[in-house]
Amino acid sequence: MSLDVRLAAPEDAHAIATVHVASWQVGYAEIFDPEFLASLRVEERAARYTLGSEDPNVPCTQVAVEDGEIVGFVTTSPCRDEDQVDAGEIQALYVHPARWHRGIGQRLLACGTDHLRAQGFTTGVLWVLVDNEAATALYLATGWRPDGAVRVEDPWGVTATVRRLVLDLA
Repeated sequence: MSLDVRLAAPEDAHAIATVHVASWQVGYAEIFDPEFLASLRVEERAARYTLGSEDPNVPCTQVAVEDGEIVGFVTTSPCRDEDQVDAGEIQALYVHPARWHRGIGQRLLACGTDHLRAQGFTTGVLWVLVDNEAATALYLATGWRPDGAVRVEDPWGVTATVRRLVLDLA
């Protein structure tokens, strides 16, 4: 099986949303209300993406493709946090649950980090659910460190507590 990572195109939106929704439904089953997770719809999520833009201020998504199928994605952008100067952000990193524990997330994280470096950012930032132990373990194992910032967010209409991790990109 060969795994390639490439920039996402607008026609990838449905496949990316399929990964996104499945990851939430399986990965967050012990964190969020089951009825909420069951209500997530691929079509609704796909309509929210901006893919294929060359504007450096618009999020950039890369997809992992295995045997012609999109199995994961990473989205990067300039950091949205006002207290982070010269920082880029990993906004999203998801792998389809059927492909977990095969190194795809680590590969996508490296590609996202490389993209932030190529954009000239000196610090990487990401936010992870406090209760998402698997993702936190991946990030810590690859050099990301908590900086003490914690906030409550409302992604997709559900309240979540997230912790900020940072990485020196220099």
